[in-house]
Amino acid sequence: MRVNKVIGLLAVSILSIGLGASLWWAWKSAKASKAATEITALFALVEIGMTPEQVEQAYAQRSPHDVNLRKLTTGSWLFQTPLQWGAVNWVMWVDFSDEAVSSVRLRLLDDKERRPSDAPPDKQKEVPSGMGSGTGDGIPHRT
Repeated sequence: MRVNKVIGLLAVSILSIGLGASLWWAWKSAKASKAATEITALFALVEIGMTPEQVEQAYAQRSPHDVNLRKLTTGSWLFQTPLQWGAVNWVMWVDFSDEAVSSVRLRLLDDKERRPSDAPPDKQKEVPSGMGSGTGDGIPHRT
């Protein structure tokens, strides 16, 4: 009798932990989806040629709850969604050249070159003929 009671309590405990983990996972997934939507909406507002002040105004206008701004340098800003296991949260890199936006890219946190599969195409300053597409540093380089 006592063994059956222990087995029953153990089974209920395992099921409760499984249910709790499933609910937590669903909540985190919904939050990640909302953050990706917010950063994509911000991406749509930032255009090539905008000044840093205009980018800040666009960020303030959206006031995204799940997107934080980090001004890494005067030439590169990072907008970041909350961290996720596996570093799959979205980030938006905004590069400036001559006090104007030269590129806007959505990436995954773990790799500045890896674009999420459902992210919109990068926005990049037109490069004069005979110049390469650049190296991501805001400076066009010859190919």
